[in-house]
Amino acid sequence: MNIAIITACPSGVANSILAAGLLEQAVAKLGWNAKIEC
Repeated sequence: MNIAIITACPSGVANSILAAGLLEQAVAKLGWNAKIEC
């Protein structure tokens, strides 16, 4: 499965980057392909 994910945090960039990292791990476990943008 191919998906696109966009993360955004109104209080700063750090939370978006952390969320993107966790989403990358979850996508890898599922065997999906994802393009993640912060």
